Amino acid sequence: MVIVYKMSSLTWQLMKRMLYTPYVGLPNVLAGEFLVDEFMQDAATPQALADALLALLKDAPRQQKQVERFREMHLMLRQDNATKAAEAVLRLLDAPNVRRPG
Repeated sequence: MVIVYKMSSLTWQLMKRMLYTPYVGLPNVLAGEFLVDEFMQDAATPQALADALLALLKDAPRQQKQVERFREMHLMLRQDNATKAAEAVLRLLDAPNVRRPG
């Protein structure tokens, strides 16, 4: 996996002033490191992407690290959202100050 961002020059000038982390791609933000190569604007050339992907294809330990970290992120982010939402609604309905219709 590699990450590419290209946008209009004006948008890029505005956005790069607002960056709070050295990472732009969500996998890198979550990992807190450059787990995935990022290419922005003029650096996002076909040759740069091809070189990065070929380097990754030849580096089995790096591939494995990406897969393992993605699995960790998946488990960290996976939530039983339907149950959590239902529990929140039930807590709200059970609250003593909730006015019920009728």
